[in-house]
Amino acid sequence: MCPVDPSITRANGVLAVNRTLDLAAIRAVGFDLDHTLALYDDDAVNALAMAEACALLAVQRGFRDHELVAAPNAHDAAVARALALDLTTSHVVKLDAGRRVRVARRGGRWLTRHDVDAAHPECLPADGDGIHPISSRFDIPTMWLFDAVARACDPTAGMDAARVCRDVREMLDWSHTRGELKQRLVSDLTRFVSGVSGTTERLAEWRRAGKRLFVVTNSERAFATAVLDLAVGPAWRTLFDVVSTSSRKPSFFMRSDGTHTAERSDRAIVLEGAHAAAVEAAVGVNPEHILYVGDNARADILAARAHGWKTAHVVEELAAAATLHGEWGSAFAADDLPTWFAHQVRHSADVVCDRVDRLLACDPDQTLATGESA
Repeated sequence: MCPVDPSITRANGVLAVNRTLDLAAIRAVGFDLDHTLALYDDDAVNALAMAEACALLAVQRGFRDHELVAAPNAHDAAVARALALDLTTSHVVKLDAGRRVRVARRGGRWLTRHDVDAAHPECLPADGDGIHPISSRFDIPTMWLFDAVARACDPTAGMDAARVCRDVREMLDWSHTRGELKQRLVSDLTRFVSGVSGTTERLAEWRRAGKRLFVVTNSERAFATAVLDLAVGPAWRTLFDVVSTSSRKPSFFMRSDGTHTAERSDRAIVLEGAHAAAVEAAVGVNPEHILYVGDNARADILAARAHGWKTAHVVEELAAAATLHGEWGSAFAADDLPTWFAHQVRHSADVVCDRVDRLLACDPDQTLATGESA
């Protein structure tokens, strides 16, 4: 078991409290959509995204076919959010809480402990152009394609890792935003997306308790509303006061101007391209009385917290915190030390849960005390 605070390592229906949270003082609760209210078949979605990205990389960036033979790995996927790409060494790395590299791989080849220490004598920076964290399950193909290019390169010649990472990210982003991926998903949405059981009923309970409810998603309006129809049901139009689409998190929390559109769908106001202050105005609640629930540490939790909202981090990995995944080990432990991911989970949010319904099962007006776990 990873030596992290016990409140985030109990594995059967986890809800842990990092900082005491008085839910009675919360007047509005916001939710991320993807991997929070809506669950995805990640293997299927990532396979589609990789196929389109590979074609785009070949046509638009000049990559050769043999460079793009990626090897999806279930162990990689299970521990991905504890990993990062080191753009100096072309390594996929796992960091401890002090950001020292504990496990590393390049081009499918695992480094020995001696080679890891020799290649990474210093701790890696928390921010900067030299590191690309895998902070979302949608970003797992970035790791696989990056590793595939490293495998195809002559190890003695090296590779322009920053360019490879940038090109891969741009083509995957294209697939997700302007390519065929979302058309494929929408055409058979029940194949790829599901809701969290009981969430609609629990949202209704929180609304009856006087909470204003809203959604903030980076997906565009048509896709977001289709996913809401499936994951929450048509009732989302009366449950939510605001649905913010094309939100561009994390910049959503940093912008305070710009134009956006508004359209009413029953009770809900759908804002396209809005920012946090516009959502606050629409729900009529100040930042200190807002709780935001999301799965992405960077785009959701850290950004919302810096803006002044309370935060609840959805971390699916908590449900199997002690599980080992091949050479990577656990997402929460590195050489018997907490990982950087474990450090973020412990310190970045007020509340942590493995699924959104763990939070919604709470009494909407109770006080969640520090160290509490359910």
